[in-house]
Amino acid sequence: MVHPDDQERLEAYSKETAKKFQKIFDSDSRFIYRDLISFGVAGSAHRIQHIQKDHGTITGVKDFIVKQAYENDFFATFGLKEETVYLKAMRGCMHIGQSIDIVDDPLSLAGCPGKWLFLEWIPNGTLATFIDKAKAMGVKRFPNRLLWRFFLCLVRACCAMAWPRNYQDGRIEIETPLPDVDPIGLTHNDLHSNNIVLGEGDLDIGGEHGISPVLKVIDFGQSGIIEPDDPYSTIASTMRTNMTEIADIMMQLIAMDISVEWNKKGTIINYLGQDIETRANAILPAYQHGPSPYPWLDEWMATIISLLLAAEQEKHMPTLPALTNWVVYACRNRTAEFYNNPAVESDGVIIESVKKIIYDAKT
Repeated sequence: MVHPDDQERLEAYSKETAKKFQKIFDSDSRFIYRDLISFGVAGSAHRIQHIQKDHGTITGVKDFIVKQAYENDFFATFGLKEETVYLKAMRGCMHIGQSIDIVDDPLSLAGCPGKWLFLEWIPNGTLATFIDKAKAMGVKRFPNRLLWRFFLCLVRACCAMAWPRNYQDGRIEIETPLPDVDPIGLTHNDLHSNNIVLGEGDLDIGGEHGISPVLKVIDFGQSGIIEPDDPYSTIASTMRTNMTEIADIMMQLIAMDISVEWNKKGTIINYLGQDIETRANAILPAYQHGPSPYPWLDEWMATIISLLLAAEQEKHMPTLPALTNWVVYACRNRTAEFYNNPAVESDGVIIESVKKIIYDAKT
C-alpha cells in the first residue's frame, strides 16, 4: 500500500507528466490527448486519441494508452523495459493486452526523456469492476456457462505466457498449447482481477466469445522468465504458478468477492477415489459430503479449481494442455439444456446480463 504522502507526490508528478504529454500530443495533428487514466508506484497511464487519415481524409479514430515509467526510478524503468520485451513476444495472443507501434511517435520526436510503452485501449474496465458492477445491480451469481467462458479466457492467457506467438504482422489468434514447441518459463507474478480487463466484442456472433467478452491479461511489469540455472524453479512450476492464480480469480468470480483467495489450511476432496488436500476452501463444503456454499455451481468446475489449488501441486495439478482440453470441452458441451435452467443459463439471458453489467451499471 502506498503511503498517503507518497500518494500525493506520485499524483502531483503524474499530473505534471499529463500536462507535458498533452502539449506534445496536441501539437501533432494526428493525436489528441484525452486524459490521465491512472498512476501507481511505478508510473502513469494516459489515454491518447489517434486520428487516422488517408491523403488528408479522416478514415477512423482509435484510442491507445501510453504507459510511462517514472523518470529516475531504476526499478520502474527496468520493469517497463522488461514488460516491453514480454509483450512484444506475446503479440498475436488474443487474451493478452497488446503492445502497439506508433510511427513517428511524438514522444520520441520531442526528445522526451524516460521510458514509455504504447498499448491498445481496452474500454470495458477490469474484471474487479465487472464484479462490483454486477453486485451493484443486484446480481446474485454469474451463470455457470459464463464462468466457464471466463475460465477459458484465463486458461488461454496461461497458454499465451507458456507459448507466446511473437507475431509482428498484426495477426491475432486464440492461444492453444503447442505440442511441438517447448514452453517458456514466463510467470506473471501479479495476476489478479484488477489486471484482467474486458475487451470489446460483438456478443451473439458465436464462437468462444459468442455470449461473453474476451478477457485480456495486462500489466507484466513484475513478470519474469526463469533462468536456465535456477535451482528453485522449473518451467513446469512457473506454469503452475500462473494456473494457481487463475484458480484464485475463478473463486472470486464464483463468490463475487475479489478478496477471496486460497486458504493455507486446506480441505479434502475425493477425486477418482483418492483423497486430495486442496486450498479451494472458499468454494467447497466445510467438511466432506457437507452442503456446498454454492449449490448451483457445476461440480466439475469446482473439482478443476480444487485440483489447481491442490496442496501437492506436482502430484495432483493438471498440466496446462489437460486443463485446456477440460475447459474447452465444458464450454462446448455444457449447454443451457445441460443445466436445465434457461432463466439463468440460456444464451440470450447471459448476453443481455453481460451487456447491462458493462454498459448500464452504475459505478
